[in-house]
Amino acid sequence: MFLNDVIEFHEKFNIRRGDSKEVTKKLTDKEIRFRVGFLLEELTETMEAFGLQKGENNKKELMEFIARVEIEDHNYDELEVIDGLLDLIYVALGTLDLMHLSEDHIRDHWAEIQRANMTKERAKGDDDPKSKRKNSLDIVKPDGWKGPDHKGVMEKHVQQSFGIEDE
Repeated sequence: MFLNDVIEFHEKFNIRRGDSKEVTKKLTDKEIRFRVGFLLEELTETMEAFGLQKGENNKKELMEFIARVEIEDHNYDELEVIDGLLDLIYVALGTLDLMHLSEDHIRDHWAEIQRANMTKERAKGDDDPKSKRKNSLDIVKPDGWKGPDHKGVMEKHVQQSFGIEDE
């Protein structure tokens, strides 16, 4: 379910997946920098949501580092990339489990994220003012965009837990 939603999102925005004959696809330098920066941004938002001190200067410095650091092609290890990314997913799901979210809770929150993401649009270029990442690979929020309704999902699950029917 989750991967199919991401594939649907990538297809909508023509995010290339590579030749179907390839087992894996090596990312370009631009894609590597964009994706690592994007992961860092999401981790920073999660840290702040947990109440950890905001570190805009630290985040900015890290983003600048990602933009300028040399990518050593001979050190590109696709198996370690796969391992690292799946470990991130595993740790994220483990954290949701520690927060007592059931699989149904996670699926409902995921559905809200998918709904919101599918209403976004592709950045018009590196200079698109809507792109906070200033990258043509970015997907941006159009005017009037409505984010995921996580509060509504939580309220639904609280009502279900207490056997309260919707009226």
